[in-house]
Parts: sequence; structure tokens; C-alpha cells
Amino acid sequence: MPSPDPEPPSSQPEFRSLGLPVALAQSLQRAGLREAFPIQASVIPSAVEGKDVLASAPTGSGKTLAFGLPMLARLSSGDLPRATRPGNPRGVVLCPTRELAEQVFKNLDPHAAALGLRALVLVGGVKVRANLTSLARTVDIVVATPGRLNDLIKRRAISLEHCAVTVVDEADHMADLGFLPQVQAILERTPQGSQRLLFSATLDGEVAALAEGWTRNPVRIEASGARPHSTAAPAPVAGAGHQAEAKARAAGARPTPRAAKDEGSPVEFLLSEVADNGQRQAAVRAIARKVPRVILFVRTTHSVTRWAKYLSAGGVKVAALHGNRGHQSRQRALADFREGKVRVLVATDIAARGIDVPGVRAVVHIDPPRDPKALVHRSGRTGRAGASGTVALLAFPDQVREVSAMMRAANLGYEKVEPTTLVRRILRE
Repeated sequence: MPSPDPEPPSSQPEFRSLGLPVALAQSLQRAGLREAFPIQASVIPSAVEGKDVLASAPTGSGKTLAFGLPMLARLSSGDLPRATRPGNPRGVVLCPTRELAEQVFKNLDPHAAALGLRALVLVGGVKVRANLTSLARTVDIVVATPGRLNDLIKRRAISLEHCAVTVVDEADHMADLGFLPQVQAILERTPQGSQRLLFSATLDGEVAALAEGWTRNPVRIEASGARPHSTAAPAPVAGAGHQAEAKARAAGARPTPRAAKDEGSPVEFLLSEVADNGQRQAAVRAIARKVPRVILFVRTTHSVTRWAKYLSAGGVKVAALHGNRGHQSRQRALADFREGKVRVLVATDIAARGIDVPGVRAVVHIDPPRDPKALVHRSGRTGRAGASGTVALLAFPDQVREVSAMMRAANLGYEKVEPTTLVRRILRE
């Protein structure tokens, strides 16, 4: 009996081929991570060499390991001095929110420990005394929010004079929240000539200015896996609506394909016109009842509460997530969603970036996003780490044109479908 044909080799490189230490590659393998995602394969070789990097990478693309692994590799290599004084980290990762900082720390800490490196997370909402106690020992890496890190610097509890690698994660969100002045104040404390890695879903406006002022001949990398190339300043990215589309075209943005799913993308985008609120409610109710693990996005806290009550009254187990809820309450809602205790999560934009849950089958924009950035970040909750997913946008007749322009400005292909077919399309039936 002839032997079966061998499986074709994977097109993704293995971590061990990217210049990482053997101990780090082994730690990744123990965690079930052998092959690098495109953003990781593109970033790691340049970052391991100590080059500054400017990366356009949405959440869910694997960017945490893209910047974290080369940082760990460099700090453990022996080429940089070891941490010898308390409160003097050699690596810093800046995150816009407490939730994101905690996720980044959780992803990096086991691999740091495997290399004998100590990492800490420093965020608001935690008593400063606890941070001061943690900083009384030597530390190699801190993952922090800008506000808390600046506070600890002012208290002289931490010094960045020996910081060799600084990462700014989700720089566009930093800009949206008004945190870039704090980020710049932190960068001013790091040694001149030290390595800077800047990651952002979009590279425009204030983010472009930050990159130009604080990186040296950065290697620019796109999350799509395109090969890196050196650049001194990023190209502009579109804004919102029809003006955004015009700007995108002026900047040379590629025409958006009419297909619902771009080649190589695991995420399908669907636009569905709903005649009135009744038809919208019916579509959302059907999705919530039949699709496992779905996130519904609305614009306001009031809308979160209203939709959660509406779906709960129909027998759907649902959790609500918005900025007015306390940290523990938000974490509990996410835990219930992650563990399958509820199948539907209703959330606002401000909560979008704190959601890192595997296996989200679909994202539904009940209210259209405010701009292309919000569209990208909401939609990034599905299709994470290469998994498949569906993004559905619901729009009233007077919103369709604006939403279509927003999709084109974000360079996202989409397909128009009837509301009654959404469940079937999401389930790929």
C-alpha cells in the first residue's frame, strides 16, 4: 500500500530560525508556539539586531511577541549590561490601558522567566505602595501605562537611564486618549540612541510626528507580512467618511476589492442595510441566539445597557462592557465571555482594545463606528492569531453611503448582504 503524500511544508518560518536564543525558542515551543506569524517574522530579525522599528499592526496580528521576543533576546544576550540596581529596568513597554498592559505582561512573563529575566506590570488602579515594593528589587522589564510610569518616575522609584529598549504599543490609541505628551516625557528619560519600537494600527497625524521625532532610520513593517524597508516617516492614513476616502486616494491607497474577504485574510466583512430599528433588532437577536461567541459594538454606555437588557429578556446570556464599569467588573465580564458562561458581549469603543478573547466567531457593529480607526480596532476582536471570523456592519439607509466610504478608507473589502442571511453567512453554511 503506497504511503500517503507528505503534507506540504508551512510557509511560515519557525521562531528558532529568526535569530532568537535557543532557550527562548524552547520556551515558545513548550507553550505550543513553533511558527511565527507574518508580523513576527518581519519584525524580529530587524529588532534583534537593535534597529528601530515602526510597525503598522492591528491587534490580533501577533504584535506582542513581535516586539516582546526581540526585547527578551537582546536583554538576555550578554551584549547589554544586566540589571544590578533596583528600579532600573532595561526594557519598557508602554500600553494605553491597564487591560492591555496586563495582557502584554501575561504573554511575555513566562518567556522572560525562562531567560532569567524579571518583568513587572505597573498600571493605574493598583496601590502605588505595591508598585514601590515590587521596584525595591532589580527588574529587567516593566510593562506600564504612561500615567503610572510617569508618577513613579516623579517619585524617584524608577529610573530609565539604563533603558536599552522602549516599546510604544498601540500608539494611535495613545493619541486618541491624549497620552502622547506623557509618552514623550518618558522617551525623554531614555538614553539617546537606545532602541525604540513603535506599533500602531494606523500611522498618521500625531503618531507620524512621534515616530519622526523619536526613531532613527526605522525599519517600517506592515502587518500583512510585506518585507520591511527603511523609512524616515510614515505615509498618511485616511481619516473618516468621504473626506477620508479622498485623502486615502490622494495618498495612493490601493483600490478596495469588492470581495468580502481580501486574499490571505481570515476575516470576511459584510455590510447589511436595515430598513428600521425593528429589522435591526431582529437581525441582532438571530445572531445572538445562533452564533457562538459574538461581540456586539455600540457607541454609548446607554446603548450597551439597552441592548444587554433586550437580549437577556429574549433568553440570551449576555455580558456588558463599557468604560463606566470598574476594572474588576470589566474583568469579570470578560472572564464570563472567555469561559463560555455568556455567549454574547455588548461593548463600547472604549472597551474594544481591552478585549483579547480567542475564538470570537463574529463582530457585529450595531452602531456604525465613528471612523476607520474605530472600525479597525472593533473588527480586530475576531480573526485573531490567524483564526477565521466575520465582521457584520448594520446600517440604516441614510448611513450606508458613509459606512461604505469608511470601509474603503480603511482598505477593507466587503460584500452587501440581506439582514436575513447574516446568520448563515457568519456560520459559513
